[in-house]
Parts: sequence; structure tokens; C-alpha cells
Amino acid sequence: ILETYKGRPVEDDALYEQALLFIEIKAPEAAEKNFKKLLQISVKSDLTPDAYFQLARLYQNTLNNPDQAKIFYKKIIFDYPSSIYIAEARRQFRHLRGDINP
Repeated sequence: ILETYKGRPVEDDALYEQALLFIEIKAPEAAEKNFKKLLQISVKSDLTPDAYFQLARLYQNTLNNPDQAKIFYKKIIFDYPSSIYIAEARRQFRHLRGDINP
């Protein structure tokens, strides 16, 4: 799908789903690469906030990079305030910043 439909709207869906599969099979670097590629090619995709949230979780829980996780949580908070992830992004951002316990 990624090769056949390159540049078409289905490409971002394929990248996102493949990234979720990479997370499931414990390949976080490949998942990170897919999410970032999705964000690069589809800035206004419906999956953009989802990709930011998944990247934040990946950095926080798997890649042990809380500073990078905070960047992606902030992106959701400030650029996508109507996202379904807003409440969790705020909570996790405050936790990483040290304001609250999980």
C-alpha cells in the first residue's frame, strides 16, 4: 500500500496503522519513523493529533525521552485543543513537568 499509493490520502492511514503494528511487535524506532513520516507528509491529516499523541506516549513510555514527549504533548495542547487527546495530553504534560503524580 505504501509503495502503490504513495502521495495519496491512504498513505497516512497506512503509515499510522503500520506504526501501531511496530509498537505491538516491540519495534519502537520503526514506529517513531512512521509517525514522523506521517507528520511530514500530512500536516493537516485527521491523524495528525493521533500521531503526535502516539509519539508522545512512545517517547514517554518506551524510548525514555520525557523531554521529547513533552514537546509532542505541548503540540497537542496548543495546536489541537479540540482533540480527543487534550485532557490526557495536559495530564501527562503536567506529570512530566513535575506538577502532578500519575
